[in-house]
Amino acid sequence: MPTRTVPAKIVIPSDASYAAYYDQAISKSAPHPAAARLWEEYLYSATGQNLWLQGQARPIELSTLVKDGAVDQAAYKALPPAPAGNVTFPTQAQQAAAENIVAQQWSSVIG
Repeated sequence: MPTRTVPAKIVIPSDASYAAYYDQAISKSAPHPAAARLWEEYLYSATGQNLWLQGQARPIELSTLVKDGAVDQAAYKALPPAPAGNVTFPTQAQQAAAENIVAQQWSSVIG
């Protein structure tokens, strides 16, 4: 199946900084918890972190990748500068409202 690329533009408002965490967990009752652990280890490896970077996200280990010389330079240079100052995290109500808007408008965006 061919991959479809949707053009995207990263916009960081000049008057606000907004962020969100991505949480993951491994269930101790999972049928293969060691496989889940290996997946987590991959995500936080230099390879996994560079994949986040290539997706235009700031990986949690970015400073370590840069310090160790393991960062994907092209992807790193493509990131817009991080805003200075405090970062605001959305409330659960704000997150739910944003999710609803995305769900309602998704088909019109990717058509």
